[in-house]
Amino acid sequence: MSFEAVSSNGIDRDEFFIELLNNPEGLKIKRIDDLKSSNNGKANEYFFYIHFLILSTSQVVKIGFNVKLNEDETIYVGEGAKLYPLLSFASGIKGEAIRCRKEDIDGLLGLEFNAKSVRRKFGNKSYYVLIPISSGDE
Repeated sequence: MSFEAVSSNGIDRDEFFIELLNNPEGLKIKRIDDLKSSNNGKANEYFFYIHFLILSTSQVVKIGFNVKLNEDETIYVGEGAKLYPLLSFASGIKGEAIRCRKEDIDGLLGLEFNAKSVRRKFGNKSYYVLIPISSGDE
């Protein structure tokens, strides 16, 4: 038997994404936080966190997602958004923007899937995106 230290506070987000670049992992959505105002002075901009459980290690990583809330309280997610690959995977919608409610996103709680990450660039900034590649039971 071998023992391994595992942080109970989760793992570093960047380390998580770097590891997923070459080694897809099984993940489960463990928790989805409430919407919070971005407080950046722009109207209707919100964010929330999704907590992903890494099935192989039982570690948790928290990823933030920015969204715009429309007047009718729907969320518009374009194809370039960091949230798009997850919603596209869950909904089956591909190649088109997605509109949903926060309650629809909350319904993803417990979803299991295998995922990888990709690094994208936007201007001078680069960021990682989580890409679901299959359901956890395949």
